[in-house]
Amino acid sequence: TKQPKKTQAILTGSVEKSVGDQPTADSESLYLGTRFGGSSRFSGYAGAFGALMDRPSQELWFDGRSSKSGMVNAGFNLGKFNMNILAYKDSGDFEMQRGVREDGTIDNAMWYYDPLKASVLSTDMGIQWTPSQTTLLNFFKTKFEQEEHNGSFINTTMRESSYDEETEGMGIRHNAVFGNTLFQAGGQISNSNALSAGSKWNTYDTRVIGWSASVEQKFLEGDLTFDAGYRQDKKHIDESGAEDVNEDVDMAPSKVLAAGTFWRITNTYTFNGRYYHGKQGTVGDFDMRLVDDATPHPEKQERIELSVSADYASFFKPAFTWFNIDTKNKKSSTSDTYEINDATYYYYAESDDLRRGLEVMVKGKILKNTTYRASWTHMLKNESTSDGVTTDSIGKSNPENLYSFALTHNWNAYRANLSVRKVGEWQNSRSPMGMAETGGLGGYTRIDVNLKRDFQLKNILLNTTLFCRNLGNEHYTTRYVTGFYYDRGRTLGLELSFAY
Repeated sequence: TKQPKKTQAILTGSVEKSVGDQPTADSESLYLGTRFGGSSRFSGYAGAFGALMDRPSQELWFDGRSSKSGMVNAGFNLGKFNMNILAYKDSGDFEMQRGVREDGTIDNAMWYYDPLKASVLSTDMGIQWTPSQTTLLNFFKTKFEQEEHNGSFINTTMRESSYDEETEGMGIRHNAVFGNTLFQAGGQISNSNALSAGSKWNTYDTRVIGWSASVEQKFLEGDLTFDAGYRQDKKHIDESGAEDVNEDVDMAPSKVLAAGTFWRITNTYTFNGRYYHGKQGTVGDFDMRLVDDATPHPEKQERIELSVSADYASFFKPAFTWFNIDTKNKKSSTSDTYEINDATYYYYAESDDLRRGLEVMVKGKILKNTTYRASWTHMLKNESTSDGVTTDSIGKSNPENLYSFALTHNWNAYRANLSVRKVGEWQNSRSPMGMAETGGLGGYTRIDVNLKRDFQLKNILLNTTLFCRNLGNEHYTTRYVTGFYYDRGRTLGLELSFAY
């Protein structure tokens, strides 16, 4: 979506090195863009972007990845009509890190994707009939391809499976302003199909047709605003899964209702409130079986978020937010499986989940050149109820507390940034293999820093950034399936960007 403001070229390169025996990683990118026309009647732009990235890994970790990508885009304005076109393509590979078992040994599973490919082609256009009436139209097509390789470091026999997916669609929306009222309405249609070779993926062909409408009303010269919106999508399935189920059928529609309000109570205090109610009419494209072979129920979710912020001084602007997320009939995979046509599928279970918490945030500007932002997120409740049994997941499946702090300081031509994130510890990790109750997940403090400076070299602007990720060299883990997956630790790097 980047659009050039003038004729320009930006060449960027970076190099970084993690602690230990990890190889050096590098990335390069080049952006070219220009504008033409420039009259009130006609103007336009064109741009192109290319990038390479290579982050190899030693065999012990097996967490390397690489990619190459390219993009071209163009657009123009002709009177009341405007149009934008974009084409993007990338290709790469991705290794799944070897896990460390609880006994300290390294898992021998070898699992990687090579290649991973994605492409996007899109265009959008609009007509501004009057200053208050605009119609927007868009078309898109995406394609995704992957080749999965699964085996063992002690057994050279690899299992391979491929998966190709294509989605194309269009949408139309009209925006209208009547005084202090903004009205928006539109519709969308998309078609997706996938072809797989391997037991882990499904072949399907689906079509989704939906529509949405929203209204926003301002009062008191913009100090009070109400908005509300509704969206409904209906899915038609021509083909689904490998079990000859859900063939040529319409699924129950998905419905979403959202509303909110903004109120500038005084010059000091501001209130924001958001409400969301969603009903997922279907549990997916495939035949999702419950353990007891019961009929799955539609998933429903209700979210409420209330926030009050204050502007006491430039150096002290606090905000308090309370949120509540109530989910009914949430689906999660179990460790139980069943076989059909030599393919293995996991059974699912339903549960009612309730998440409730609060966030306290303070930000401001200290003196002339320093800004800060600090926040604390605390979970008050995280319960899951299944078969009449309620389980509290705070500190078990998620951390109870999250802390973050960011500081930015400008000193002459230099700009320094500091970011600190502290995450509480939790115990459990869920995957299709089931629940792993291991302990020791999370429970870390991560510090990232960088220092930037610009140099003007005649017509070229050189931006230099020296950065360090995970300054404290904490090898924390956030997931467990077949083993603990450790962070690489401290990483030092340098990025140079030349802009013309």
